[in-house]
Amino acid sequence: MSIGWSTQPTLNLCQRLINNIRLNINSFASTVNRRVLLFGFMLGPLNRIILFVKDVPRCAAFYKDVLGLESSGYADAKWITFSAGGCLLSLHQGAAASTSRKPKYTQIVFEVADVSAARDQLLSRNVQMDKIIDGDGFAFCNGRDPEGNWFQISSR
Repeated sequence: MSIGWSTQPTLNLCQRLINNIRLNINSFASTVNRRVLLFGFMLGPLNRIILFVKDVPRCAAFYKDVLGLESSGYADAKWITFSAGGCLLSLHQGAAASTSRKPKYTQIVFEVADVSAARDQLLSRNVQMDKIIDGDGFAFCNGRDPEGNWFQISSR
């Protein structure tokens, strides 16, 4: 006696679900394990920026108290690391330019939802900020930390 229905549509649906799960897992794994081949060796993702400063405690107070970054790991008078989203920012005591207005060689960029509001908040904390520049579909504004190191807030 036959029931009158086939298990084939159910099996097909299950097989499609399994294939979709495999594709998602493979896509995730390739993203996590993405490496860049450069000069014959594999580079992982950027994980840290080290900024050399004269006065680590003074700059650390700026990045912690003004910009709101959280300390992460080992810290002393000559070194501190902050968690900055997908990358770490370390301050290390070292040689710095003798002038307060350094050439713009390095710039740290922080993404914000509202550049104007973030700029206003930083200005209220006596942070030196430039004018907002509207780009092609985004906005940004440059600022400087207590030692004149450039940083930027950007909508992208």
